[in-house]
Amino acid sequence: MHKIDLFGHIFSVNVVVDAKPEKFENKKLERKFKPGVHCSLLDSKGKTVARGSAYCGPNDTFNPDYGTKIAFQRAIDRAAEGIIKGAKTRLTHQLFGAF
Repeated sequence: MHKIDLFGHIFSVNVVVDAKPEKFENKKLERKFKPGVHCSLLDSKGKTVARGSAYCGPNDTFNPDYGTKIAFQRAIDRAAEGIIKGAKTRLTHQLFGAF
């Protein structure tokens, strides 16, 4: 598990890669299966702050390294949005008072 610093907030990064099951219950489930990568950013208490996912199309070759980069970027984008919104609210309250 990696640790990152995002605008002064420390997060742990958890990455899960979907593995293709050895056996499916039926052919329909096998056709519908899309491999993917899921990335979660956890705060110091272990609570999930942001998630990002990347899936592979049915006709594409699954590349876990590429999927990890996309999922991580999406999780970072969501975490940064939350941090920025919180900072904007705090700054507004400091300058102009609460609503």
